[in-house]
Amino acid sequence: MDAQVSRNVMVVEDNDDYRRVLAQFLGYYGFSPVLDAADGQAAWDLLQTCSVDLLITDINMPRMSGIELMEKVRAKQPALPIIVITGYAQELHHLAPFDVQATLIKPFKMPLLDAEIRRIFSSQGNA
Repeated sequence: MDAQVSRNVMVVEDNDDYRRVLAQFLGYYGFSPVLDAADGQAAWDLLQTCSVDLLITDINMPRMSGIELMEKVRAKQPALPIIVITGYAQELHHLAPFDVQATLIKPFKMPLLDAEIRRIFSSQGNA
């Protein structure tokens, strides 16, 4: 995914190992920098000083959920592409108001994430 070099991505996931794997995968495919946060509050704090081209977030997290994070992000950056990753398919009905570009049910294979990211950036005419 070398066309994605210099795109900033944020991964928000409360599972440290899973977040680390996602960040490494994205870095391997040329995203730079890959910002990461352990919950929605940490992500929101980072977003006050850093700009990202794509947000990848879990839903169930401590301090601030992915739903609360998306509410804040949409109010400030309505066009920011968002991919939701969750282990609970029954939560997907909560996503309708957020214009989410993709949802992935954990565990998923990294090529699926790669394909979704390519699709999102291609639809923007930037890939």
